[in-house]
Amino acid sequence: MSESPAGGLRKTLKLRHLFTLGVGTIVGVAWLMVLGSVLAGAGPLGAALGFIIGAAAMIPIGLCYGELSGELPHAGGEVVYAYSLFGLPWGYFAGLCLTFIYVINCVFFAVSVGWLMNELVPGIQGAALYGVLGAEVHAGDILIGAVGSLALLAAHWRGARDAARLQDLATYTLLGATCVFVVLGVARGSTAHLAPLIAPSDWGWGYGGVFAALAVTPYFFGGFNAIPQAVAELESPRDRRHVAAVLAVCILTSLLFYCAVLVAVSMAMPRARLLAAELPVAEAFRVVFGAGWVANLVLLAGVLGLIAVWNALFFAATRVLYALGRSHLLPAGL
Repeated sequence: MSESPAGGLRKTLKLRHLFTLGVGTIVGVAWLMVLGSVLAGAGPLGAALGFIIGAAAMIPIGLCYGELSGELPHAGGEVVYAYSLFGLPWGYFAGLCLTFIYVINCVFFAVSVGWLMNELVPGIQGAALYGVLGAEVHAGDILIGAVGSLALLAAHWRGARDAARLQDLATYTLLGATCVFVVLGVARGSTAHLAPLIAPSDWGWGYGGVFAALAVTPYFFGGFNAIPQAVAELESPRDRRHVAAVLAVCILTSLLFYCAVLVAVSMAMPRARLLAAELPVAEAFRVVFGAGWVANLVLLAGVLGLIAVWNALFFAATRVLYALGRSHLLPAGL
């Protein structure tokens, strides 16, 4: 399962690249698209409690990944772990599952970037070409997804370092822009809008919203398993001992990100008005700043998040296919 000296993966990555690979995949674009529904069910404090408990549960899992990746520093991640611990059939099964997950998600984000761009530039979707299961497929969406896929291919074809630079740019720009939005949102918002801190529910002893938020935290914190895919390409072998710490920092950074956005968005406008918006996060910042262009900037930050997770999934997908090909579990040409 390991890489041979001839034709193996080049050692060009540093620990900071693992950080942006992890945070970019975890945060992605879910904070813009789905966080509003969590806030609706749990309230700001209830949602934050759910995320805090979820992060506490996810960190030990991340530490296990860090330990395994240090002991088995090969491309393939869970493919290698399942093979080493349980044998060839389970390694093959894990590889097939990961391949479907990563490749299908790459397609999903290729489609999503067109939808998000249409929110930024209405009409860019163009004419509807055909329909699938009641949904229209537009020419603009296909074109944007295809161009984005080719751009990712070009970056990755040049090597892991160029792919990592793209990940750094997208992730750090997203985090920086969101910090500005959060600080100004809190400064211009009102604490009166935070009520109720925990939205009441008719189940879970009145704390059903907190339990619901906790139930979706694996989705919001999922993605750190992209990091083990890159361990084989670390420039310094000594960095392997720090992979577990990087994984934990990625989860904690994402937790702080989510909680900060929850507070800023909740303070921005009354709860009833916030929950009536299609994209509550973008709408909240638009109201706070009193300008439509701010909402567009938030959407642009969402595009950066989408690019970060898309790039990371592309990276992970190619490494899984590489590992399966080198192991002759799939055609060796991969």
